[in-house]
Parts: sequence; C-alpha cells; structure tokens
Amino acid sequence: MSGFSPAFERLGAALAAVVLQQQETLAEFLPREDWSADLTARTYASGGVKVRVSLLGSYAARERTWLWGWANPQFGDAHPAVGPTLAIRALGERLGITEFTTPEVDLSWYEGPAGHGGELIAMAAGGVLGGAGYIGAGYDGGSAYLHVDDPQAPPAGWDPCLLYT
Repeated sequence: MSGFSPAFERLGAALAAVVLQQQETLAEFLPREDWSADLTARTYASGGVKVRVSLLGSYAARERTWLWGWANPQFGDAHPAVGPTLAIRALGERLGITEFTTPEVDLSWYEGPAGHGGELIAMAAGGVLGGAGYIGAGYDGGSAYLHVDDPQAPPAGWDPCLLYT
C-alpha cells in the first residue's frame, strides 16, 4: 500500500475534530506519569487513576507497521481486551476500509504530520468506538494503542466553535 485508502481517508476526515477534542479532554483527566497496564483485566493506571481499556493494536517503529490486537498471536479475538474492538473490523468489512481489516498494515510509506501512520489508525479506530479516547502507551520498539471505554473518564463537551479559536 502506498497511501491510506479513500474510504479510510473519508472516515478519518469525518471523525478528526471530534476525536481530537476528546483526546484533549482525556489528556486533562489522565495524568502523564509512570503507567502500568493489565490487558487481561482491561486496566491502565497512571498517576493514581485507573481506567478500563481495550487493545486497539500496536505500532512497531522499526518495521513501521500497525498490528491489530485481534491479529496479534499474544492476544487474538477471544482475549478480553480485544473483544470490544472487533466492531472496527466489522465496520471495515462493511465499508471496504482495508486498514481496518488487514491484520498487519504496512505504513513504511507514511511521511505525514502525525508521529507515524499508526497514530492515525488509532485515532480513526477510537472515533469508531466512541468512548473517552485512546492512549499511546510506549514500549521499547513501538507503542501499544489502548481505547479508553470507562465511564469515569469525562466525555468532551463538543463545541464546534473551538475549531476556530
């Protein structure tokens, strides 16, 4: 692949403003301190705050690829942290969004404004699921992306006027 599919680009454009506003709200709520995650228990903790999460996928920095949680041999469809995200793959099948249905997405071509193409896949996937946003949890060699689906995390108060400030 040498670019995102048109279907992915349309969806990403439609979701971008809402997702970014939710990310700002999550950043204000969740401390940026040392963190830990227990994916079997579906929890992420940072600075004394613990939230319920699901595993979207991971970005491998050296390979420049995105691997969906459902395609990762350590997890798979039946893992408690993956089940809630399977709606993304189903939507991809229905709408022809190959980035949502391809187990490992090659992003070596990406040179855009986000840190890497995996961030954009996580953003779009988080937008599909709704919830309180997503977390990029860095590890040696890449980042795992976790979707926050915890009622204690505040929703963004959508204000289209903020787009112009």
